[in-house]
Amino acid sequence: MTKGAGVVTGVALVASLFAASSDAAAADKETNKEVDWSISRDAPPKVEGVEVAPLLGYASNNFGPGLGVRAGYTFRNGAYLGGAFMYHHGLDQIEGDPSLRVGMYYPSAEVGYDFRYDTVSLKPHLGGGVTWLFVSSDALSGTSKAAPIIYPGLTITYRPTGSMIYGGVDTRLAMPFVENAKLSDTMSVGVYALVGAQF
Repeated sequence: MTKGAGVVTGVALVASLFAASSDAAAADKETNKEVDWSISRDAPPKVEGVEVAPLLGYASNNFGPGLGVRAGYTFRNGAYLGGAFMYHHGLDQIEGDPSLRVGMYYPSAEVGYDFRYDTVSLKPHLGGGVTWLFVSSDALSGTSKAAPIIYPGLTITYRPTGSMIYGGVDTRLAMPFVENAKLSDTMSVGVYALVGAQF
């Protein structure tokens, strides 16, 4: 073998060793690379969208069983804007006259903010609108003049991953400002169950 041939053979050998080492490193990197587990998990429920939910519950101060509906829009940043309507049938107000009851109904606008952790949502809100109190008995019936009403509240809901349906509870302190009536006689604490959907 000539000296020139030996040099060429040596260079080829070194090159082959470097190539083998590079292939082995690449294979090892491919084997040990991190797996992006986020792509295999279901995405949490979206925050943004239209929401609609019926409400069924009870209010203190003899306003009794209540039924209503809420609809609104939650923005991407968590802000909520919507409206609601509530009706309370009322309970007996005077012993000895089971037919006498005082109830109320009110449409309202609501603003709030959706604090969401995965599938659980906490939404403090403030509502305001117009209310009417009504008196009903076998002997008489009547409705008050329209009066302003405000209510701070909190809604807590749970929505399974991948579902548009959610359920939870809403609570509020309703404060109607009725002419010639004490606030302590007209205010109430309401608690409502709800099942709704977000689109």
